[in-house]
Amino acid sequence: MQLHFSSHLDPYGCTVQFLDAAFRNIYHQGVLVVTATDVASLYGKHPQVTMRNYNAHTVKTDYTKELAVRVLLTAMSRYVVKIAAER
Repeated sequence: MQLHFSSHLDPYGCTVQFLDAAFRNIYHQGVLVVTATDVASLYGKHPQVTMRNYNAHTVKTDYTKELAVRVLLTAMSRYVVKIAAER
């Protein structure tokens, strides 16, 4: 397996299904850039999809965009902890 110093994850749709492979193929202090295009679920328009993909509950508020970033970062941190525990 070849590890990378940096990687850009930009799938069409939900990024969660690719996070495991992305974090496993990057060096310990590497850089991973993640782009999320499934903003409808992250902005709270489809709460069932958000719960299924990100295991989070969102609501429509004045700070919806910040909440979406926090949901994505939380999902990413869950995968990092999972992979760190396996190493």
